[in-house]
Parts: sequence; C-alpha cells; structure tokens
Amino acid sequence: INSLKESDLTDNRVVIAGASGEIEDSGNLTFNGSTLALTGNQTISSTLAVQSNASIGTDLAIGGELNLLGSSSSNKYIDANIGTDAFHIRGTSGGDSNHVVMIRAYRAGAVELNHNGNKKLETKSGGITVTGNVTAGTFTGNGQQITNLNASNITTGTISNDRLPATITSQINGNATSADTV
Repeated sequence: INSLKESDLTDNRVVIAGASGEIEDSGNLTFNGSTLALTGNQTISSTLAVQSNASIGTDLAIGGELNLLGSSSSNKYIDANIGTDAFHIRGTSGGDSNHVVMIRAYRAGAVELNHNGNKKLETKSGGITVTGNVTAGTFTGNGQQITNLNASNITTGTISNDRLPATITSQINGNATSADTV
C-alpha cells in the first residue's frame, strides 16, 4: 500500500479491494457498528441463513420454490398484515397483467377458492357456498336443510316417510302391486 488515509474513506462504509486492487469503500455496503446494510441489486449464490426475522420493504422475487423449513414438529405460518383487506394468492404466466386470483382470504371473514379467476367455493359464518356442480363419492348428514332437489333424478335409495306428504295422488295405468295398503 503506497498510501491510505482515513480521509480517503467515508464513515460507516465497508472497505473492499476495488477492481484495480486499490483499497476503496462502497456506498452499497455499509456497517454502522450494529447493522450491515446492502443497497442495490444483490446476488446470493449459495444459502442465505437468517436466524431471526428478515424485514423486506418491497417485493420479494423468488426464482424457485419457497420452502418453509425448520423443525418438522412445529407449525408454519404466513402472516400478512392486511388490516381489513384480503390476502390473495395469485398465479401468473409472467407480467402483472397476467395475474389470476386463485385464493382470497379476508381477515376474520370469508375464504374464497377460485377456478380460472372465478369464485367457486366461499366459506361463510354458517357454512360454505359452492358455485357450480359438486361431485362426491359420498355425502353424509341427515339432509334436513337440502332444498330444490329434483326427485326424478333419484334412481336408487330410500326416501324416508317423513319426506313424503300425508296424501299421495298417483295415476296408474295397468297393473299395480303393493306390499302395503294403498
């Protein structure tokens, strides 16, 4: 080193070896005794381990998968300070104009699941609302609140006497048999 004077450096900047081998400081890398600050674009080519909290002031872009690691016996959370607004999970094929909302969750309220940006299932305080058809191998429950069923679509099963009116009027053409009194 031919000459290095403290006056050549700026307060709180970290000293590095410059491109020409000279010792210099950089405005992108500062340390004030307790906080190391990086400004501008940064590339981390290995693993960044944060032992406590990380605070990110603007958008966080992740090129690969987002993995929430740690003990497999502890719960993982995504906390979003949304006030009275909603937390959205969107899919995109690139660019802001291509976002499609897949899940929308309101704080202390509904959660909506979408198909191609269209709401299909919504949780409500009294249950759920489904838009479209529901297909299932089995439905359970007593069916007490089910309404607007088209009985002509029932092909098998038993209809409880409680579901039938007191008087049934029928028009029978031809022979009819019954195991009960008609």
